[in-house]
Amino acid sequence: MRVKPISSLRQKAKKMLKLIVEIPPSFSVYGMWSMDARALLGLFQIVTSTYVLLLQFNYL
Repeated sequence: MRVKPISSLRQKAKKMLKLIVEIPPSFSVYGMWSMDARALLGLFQIVTSTYVLLLQFNYL
């Protein structure tokens, strides 16, 4: 059985991180406003954390 080396996956991840750091993606809605991807991910993190917290309190 042949095992695929993880180094290729690691190299792809490093390349993606470098691309995001050098050229941060931004989202624009109809040209009215734009949002940095980090802010969007932070907002998503807060919403999911709140949802999980509410589920935990509901099913204690």
